[in-house]
Amino acid sequence: MHYGLSKKDIPYGAIYPNGTAADTNTGLPSNDAEDGTVSITIMGLLRTYQATGKPVFLDKSRDILQSMWKNKRTKYDLIPTTFDSVNLRTINNNTQLYATGELLKAYIYYYYLTHDPQIKSIIADYSTAAYDSSWSWAKGGKGYFVYRVDVDKGRPSLQLLETNWHKLEMSLIYAGEVTGRNYPGRVYQD
Repeated sequence: MHYGLSKKDIPYGAIYPNGTAADTNTGLPSNDAEDGTVSITIMGLLRTYQATGKPVFLDKSRDILQSMWKNKRTKYDLIPTTFDSVNLRTINNNTQLYATGELLKAYIYYYYLTHDPQIKSIIADYSTAAYDSSWSWAKGGKGYFVYRVDVDKGRPSLQLLETNWHKLEMSLIYAGEVTGRNYPGRVYQD
């Protein structure tokens, strides 16, 4: 099943009815929703698997999750907001914390369905990176979630207080259940 996916198993940004690429730019959900197809695609495949019981949907979601981690993870274990799904060129090296939360949620949802140890390991690394780079106290700040993080530098790229932090916070709560890390406790202790 490669309908709407690059050869690297990453969803295109937009496709024609026959499944070929209309736009190869893709990435995590953001304010520019047309480039945020990855999390939505994975969640759609996982819910289709639950509705049909057909393993092809579960298998393809795993392929996408593993490909994202293998091909787009930076040295800080973060994934950029926008990139080309064919040549993997980064278009926007920032990530917004709610976009990170949405992709982390897809990893967690897959894990709940499969208890795959490799995905559990990814959740541990990705959630730690998300917390360490988005929670300002972890970087010497005043104890708030920052809006955007430069994935290549592992630090805030925009010094704004984030008011839409709940998507990452909810994903960190579930990641803590999977990994045993107490992110909410760390935030509230800070």
